[in-house]
Amino acid sequence: MGLLSNAKPGAAKPAFSEEQWNAFLSSQELLKTRIEELASEITDSKASSKEKSETDKTVSWLKKEMTELQQRAERIERLLEMHSYGVTEEKRPQQIIVTLTSYGKRIGTVPRCLERLMNQTLKPDRIILYLSVLNFPDREAGLPLRLLEMKRQGLEIRWCEGDQKSFKKLLPALKDFPEDILITVDDDLYVDLNMIERLYQNHRLHPEAVIASRAHKMVFDEDGKLLAYENWEKSVSSPEMIPGFDLLPTTGAGTLFPPGCFPEEVFNEKAIWECCPDADDLWVKTMLTLKGAPVLQPDKRYPLRMIEGTQDESLWAVNMNGNDIQLRALLDRYKKGESDKDFFCKTKETVSC
Repeated sequence: MGLLSNAKPGAAKPAFSEEQWNAFLSSQELLKTRIEELASEITDSKASSKEKSETDKTVSWLKKEMTELQQRAERIERLLEMHSYGVTEEKRPQQIIVTLTSYGKRIGTVPRCLERLMNQTLKPDRIILYLSVLNFPDREAGLPLRLLEMKRQGLEIRWCEGDQKSFKKLLPALKDFPEDILITVDDDLYVDLNMIERLYQNHRLHPEAVIASRAHKMVFDEDGKLLAYENWEKSVSSPEMIPGFDLLPTTGAGTLFPPGCFPEEVFNEKAIWECCPDADDLWVKTMLTLKGAPVLQPDKRYPLRMIEGTQDESLWAVNMNGNDIQLRALLDRYKKGESDKDFFCKTKETVSC
């Protein structure tokens, strides 16, 4: 099969398998490492001035070769993603909607994220980018041309009057599409090409659960008090594929929310700004707890692939120090006298915690 495919958007499969593409990336990384090692060996070696000059030329040549390899990899990936692009032509009765947000410093790299979303093995019905008018006062006139061109492939851009920060990737969509399946992603990640298909398959097996590509296990002491975030078990899977209440979904890597999994309290912006203005995942977890919605992380875990140039102002860096404070504020507001563990895990006996 060639790089380009004539398959219809709803059922398209990549021309390369994900394993082949990951093998290519791995080979490229190994080659890059070897070139860097070789350049270091040459530079550190004892040599005359003339030999040093020659080694400098060799190092420059190696760096040029590495740049060309990286450019070639990007061209191959773009060709891979061209085989089928966009959203479904025939909409489902219950739509699968991918939703995300962005802001000024990242808007230039958002198309890289969207390219992966438009090249999924299972096409969504809609892909919606929620933006704040406060961040982009000129609206579409202030957006990159490449981003606007993606509207031809089905991208929708919706505008929010205020700025709900990272909460914009979910809360507006919950209001706009209360009866549909929502999948949230962050604008700084390359998601796997089968992300939607994998989440949806598990949703069909566990329709009452939130399905997360990535989740952390909350850890409690013997008295039921929640331990500090740094002591949680990171990036875990659900034991025996049973949904649980002690898993916190990290919504940026791809998380599926079924209709009705949140209480009306999820829209309480006053509580958000008072308790957790920089921790949308903690707000989501607390609201799921109030509603009694469990979380499932399927067996296979996937490493995060950050989009280059997106981590200069990462919310993750802020949250690493602030998660404990913000989560305690949420517990103080919503917990009713029980232990932390009882608050998160008392909901259903049939589900693990």
